[in-house]
Amino acid sequence: MLRGKRVLGAGVLALALASGFGGAAHAATGGPSTPAPRAVPAGYEVVSVDFTNVPNGELRIACCPAGKVATGGGVDVGSSPTVANTTPFVENGMATGWQGAPRGDAAKMTVWVVCVS
Repeated sequence: MLRGKRVLGAGVLALALASGFGGAAHAATGGPSTPAPRAVPAGYEVVSVDFTNVPNGELRIACCPAGKVATGGGVDVGSSPTVANTTPFVENGMATGWQGAPRGDAAKMTVWVVCVS
């Protein structure tokens, strides 16, 4: 069971690492504590959608704009309940959004998706 209230997909972590986040790793190796800025992937965009009164187990989706694909995403249900599901939303074999569901009724839930061209 997922205990964290905010769950991010592996694609978000991979994108963050590829983008140069993780200054602690640089500091540990004697490099600069703040990495140099890196180029943002083409068409990079984060879409977030807020939902209210989401029943237990019901999926909600945040979609990428037309022509973009999802590289990761996440779900936040606040202080209660927990996250039951957080996965890519796939249409015709392509990840075009991110979906999530609460375990228990959620007064508020936010779904994010990281999109690129």
